[in-house]
Amino acid sequence: MSGNGVAQPAQPFLAALLRKIFPKRPIVVVTEGLKIQESFQQDIETWLGSSPLFFPAWETLPHEGNLPHADIISERLETLVGLTEKSALVVTSVAALMQRTFAPDFLREHTRTLKRGDHSDPVDLVEWLEEQGYEPEAQVTQKG
Repeated sequence: MSGNGVAQPAQPFLAALLRKIFPKRPIVVVTEGLKIQESFQQDIETWLGSSPLFFPAWETLPHEGNLPHADIISERLETLVGLTEKSALVVTSVAALMQRTFAPDFLREHTRTLKRGDHSDPVDLVEWLEEQGYEPEAQVTQKG
């Protein structure tokens, strides 16, 4: 949403208005970079009273060999799963959209939703988590 059509300060309001007018349609807001993306999301949250999905770019480059911060991994996955389940309002950046991600079918196959009150066999759950790449730990000290 850039250009001469809508003044930059009014763009988050326009995105929130589009969400109200078209509640069942996915809406993707593409910003220039992280700083504008964060500001845009906060402004939309103010107008809507709820938080749009936030799809950040990886902080690291593929050749660096480092994993991105757990919060970035979590936000990207939350957004991708959210898009497979419902229409959503997503705030992202050009860089984030250019980076590879998972296909919707892959995400559906590798996602399990746990809700309060659900009953699950602990052994089956542990086996499934290990199949997804998690490793057993005596005590959890961080996300991931």
